[in-house]
Amino acid sequence: MDRVAAVEAVPAAPGVPGVEAKAAVPSTIRIVIGVKIYPLYNDNFAMLVLYYQNSAAANPVRIISCGTNHLNRSNAIPIVRSISPAGYAAPYGYEGVMPPEPPVNLDLPNPLNLLNPCNDYNIPLYQLQIPTGELFNGTPLPQVFPAFFTVDLYKIQRRLLEFLLDEEDDEDDEQDDEDDEEDDEEDEEMEEEEVEDEQDDDEDDQEEEDLNEDVDDEDY
Repeated sequence: MDRVAAVEAVPAAPGVPGVEAKAAVPSTIRIVIGVKIYPLYNDNFAMLVLYYQNSAAANPVRIISCGTNHLNRSNAIPIVRSISPAGYAAPYGYEGVMPPEPPVNLDLPNPLNLLNPCNDYNIPLYQLQIPTGELFNGTPLPQVFPAFFTVDLYKIQRRLLEFLLDEEDDEDDEQDDEDDEEDDEEDEEMEEEEVEDEQDDDEDDQEEEDLNEDVDDEDY
């Protein structure tokens, strides 16, 4: 997790183009946690957590699918496999929620028949353990501190699902408001047309009265 710094190009001799040099500078960032959220579909969504640690021999240290749905086989899984360290979590290159495989599991808490569903608190597979020392830049800590800081990924999943559902409701409300506005505009147009029709009828009636008066005058 070193960061790459570009060094200004310096000419080797007058009139000779300089060559840009790059140097790896040790990073002070100890850990990085990335969360990929896939679109909501039928009130379910796929979610991927990537955990990077500066002191690790290979990164990401963990790649965990922990949504309420599995990753898409045709696009998401090949991309994840391409960034997965060699030999990590075969066959797909990640841990956690997997696409359903026969035999079908009809367990109600797992309606999508997922393998390894992330559907409860404190499931060992979905506990992300971060060395506490990494949170304090590697500084040795008193023994009263726990060795690891644990993140339950199910808690994150729940909060994200709540957010996505609220966002979807807001979009539905906005759409309903737009539909109501369109209906109001249509009603106004219909009222205007009715007023115009009434005006036309009044004009026709007036023309008919005028015509009748002209006929009566001629009779006299």
